[in-house]
Amino acid sequence: TKYIDFNFIHFKEKLLENEKIKISYSVLYNLMSLNQIKSPRKQKLRKKDKSHPLRERHKYFGELLQADASEHLWLGINHPKIFLHGAIDDATNTVVGLYFDYQETLNGYYNVLYQILKNYGIPMTFYTDKRTIFTYQKNNSKNEEKNTFNQFSRCCNELGVEIITTSIPQAKGRIERLWGTLQDRLKNELGLAKVTTLEETNKFLKEFLPKFNKHFALPIDYNNSAFVDAPESDKINLLLSITSTRRTDNGSSISFANKKYLAYDNKKLKVFNSKTNVTIINAFDKTLYLKYENKIYNLLEYIPTVKNTEKTLPK
Repeated sequence: TKYIDFNFIHFKEKLLENEKIKISYSVLYNLMSLNQIKSPRKQKLRKKDKSHPLRERHKYFGELLQADASEHLWLGINHPKIFLHGAIDDATNTVVGLYFDYQETLNGYYNVLYQILKNYGIPMTFYTDKRTIFTYQKNNSKNEEKNTFNQFSRCCNELGVEIITTSIPQAKGRIERLWGTLQDRLKNELGLAKVTTLEETNKFLKEFLPKFNKHFALPIDYNNSAFVDAPESDKINLLLSITSTRRTDNGSSISFANKKYLAYDNKKLKVFNSKTNVTIINAFDKTLYLKYENKIYNLLEYIPTVKNTEKTLPK
């Protein structure tokens, strides 16, 4: 019963991988048919949309990546829905990054982009929905951290990655079909592995993704790749960040998240004029930095010394 929700092909693979039972698909199919067992996939009615014919693949690996997020009961009906963020290469069907989060978030897409940069390099183009996480929408809020154009799009702009958006789901059919496959396979694999937490899901993906690509992706021609070399790790950490503008006070400190900070350069305090505009960088690893005139400074929390104001009592 542990394979009850697996389609026949997936079931056949698991029999060999986990149970060491080798059986042909035709024999398995006949056995299932004799016992009146249908594949879960066959029981799902599917309607083909013929108004959007299949688009020709791009020629080069990394030339175009389709990115999206899928809300689903990934951990089963006894757990709330969570979001799987992902990107797939248009030329090879290689899934270049996957990451779970509770909502569709900047953090989710940053983690996907981190995997891409570390494993493959800088792609040429992202192709995705017209959502605020990827496109500019005027934000009247003073909270710059919530303006996603100043975050993901800024990051892509600094990397030289173009973002193309579409409002038609069928236009990014590769990743839409990927979600269908993953909602079938990955969900069952997570259940089989008894994964129940968000942290466990992302840990599981590290093992799952290479196997998935080996099974479904086309061969990669690295000699004709559109990916270019990624920056060093410390630069990636600063690029995948949340930036915001602040002004220094009279004591050269700045306020951020209800705390005060001072900037240091090689352990030497950086002194600013009052009301100097600076950029706060909340890096990918959650470390805080200050940027001023294209120079990066370390930020340390400023905790004022409490003076002893207690009066001496007369004897």
